[in-house]
Amino acid sequence: MSKRLIIFVIFFITSSQGFAHEAWILTPEQIDKLSHTPPPLIFSNLSILTLILSFTLGLGLFLAILIDHIHLKKINRIIDYILTPIADDYGPMITRLFLGFMLFCASLGTLPRFGMDAMGHATLLVPDMDLRLLGKTGTEWLFIKNIQLLIGMMLILGLFIRHAVVMLFVLMIFGVYSFGMGMMDYFPHFFVPCLYLFHKGGGKYFILHHSDASLKSTTVLKWEHIYPIMLFVTGITFSYLGYSKKVLNPNLIIVILENFKFPNFGIPYDILAFIMAMIEVCAGILIACGLLVRPLCLFLLIAISTFTILLNEPLLFHGNIIAVMIILFLWGNGKPIYNH
Repeated sequence: MSKRLIIFVIFFITSSQGFAHEAWILTPEQIDKLSHTPPPLIFSNLSILTLILSFTLGLGLFLAILIDHIHLKKINRIIDYILTPIADDYGPMITRLFLGFMLFCASLGTLPRFGMDAMGHATLLVPDMDLRLLGKTGTEWLFIKNIQLLIGMMLILGLFIRHAVVMLFVLMIFGVYSFGMGMMDYFPHFFVPCLYLFHKGGGKYFILHHSDASLKSTTVLKWEHIYPIMLFVTGITFSYLGYSKKVLNPNLIIVILENFKFPNFGIPYDILAFIMAMIEVCAGILIACGLLVRPLCLFLLIAISTFTILLNEPLLFHGNIIAVMIILFLWGNGKPIYNH
């Protein structure tokens, strides 16, 4: 019984976040076909089961808010006292390393989408943005991988961090222009660490500590203004992806669950998909409001790590999101009691 319970918990941990990248696992043809397939009844019709599940999750959301407001204040103060002194130094360092290695590997083609050979082709930031898809011959824009590689090396080595972040932001804009709305699903989770690094710099272990001093003066917004933006963008993105990818297109996640034979203990996959969607939407709302930030970020970090193990994926597939979760875990609700 305990073994089955552990497996069931692992299932919900992985499924709550792990399938935010359906385009990395399913082919474009599969996605198009499934998007035009009628969704299960639980997603398209109001039923007693739908109401019960929605009420239960809503009640859980309400209780989570009460717990955060009443019982976690003292715990957060203790954690703030421990983490805040190191957040400014090691938060930016960890963030730029995850981002840098992610860009570095994408440039070399070592982060391919599911079923593709490693080192086969370079991608723009994420596995399903193949640079060969751009242009008439598929080679016109391959030079972008060299720019991406340069940005990755700058972030890893700690060279001109703010300049590298500006270059990365321009690369993101280029991705949206070239690949359309598909890139917008990833844009916020790159924007948040970029905003963080632009404000905080590179943290510990710079090669040149004053290499981007010329841009430092442009960070006119204070941290207490920037951090709520980071929370809001991160939370809304999770909620949006949960709604758009799971509520509006539930067939995608259901097929993935079936194909990888995730344990369901007799519960239909459509019901599990509905629960997963609600959990992801609610988690995003809580993060956007600055509630239960650290527990949720820890939960999502475990989710991502467990999911990558189960699917035998490189951890850097999710380097940008891991960076965001670490940032938010270090800073919590953004109101530390310790200041440098």
